[in-house]
Amino acid sequence: MSTRKDQMLQGVEAITGCVFQDPDILWEALHAPGAVSRDIGGRNLADGNKRLALVGDAFMKAALLTRWYLSNAARGIGNNMVSTTLSNNNLASVGNSLGLDAFIVKHPGQFGPLGNGTISDTIEAIIGAVWEDSKDFDKVVAVMGTLGLA
Repeated sequence: MSTRKDQMLQGVEAITGCVFQDPDILWEALHAPGAVSRDIGGRNLADGNKRLALVGDAFMKAALLTRWYLSNAARGIGNNMVSTTLSNNNLASVGNSLGLDAFIVKHPGQFGPLGNGTISDTIEAIIGAVWEDSKDFDKVVAVMGTLGLA
């Protein structure tokens, strides 16, 4: 019998098209700041998924800008691509449309719909988890493509 955690991990793996070797890294990515879990896989989660979100944000920028660079497009196009694609509003819209918001572990005092920042941070954290799990930039780009972000 699978647990709620297992169901959540499998749901996110189905959405992203990525099976994680270390499910704990994905579980960490799903924890909003203040969520109940404080330690996953020996990592302190005082800030929830924020640390993974920083990693994911950097890799998403690198993926978008690599594609831009190879296109020989003007510098402003690269800046616009990053600011538009990776804006909190766009990432939250993508997360909501894919149903990722249903898999986020909330702060116990958090009621109602999740804010754009929480959803966008979680998408960034999922991308960070893909990197930390695989150390494979092509896999990061592939998951971004599956999510409609590349």
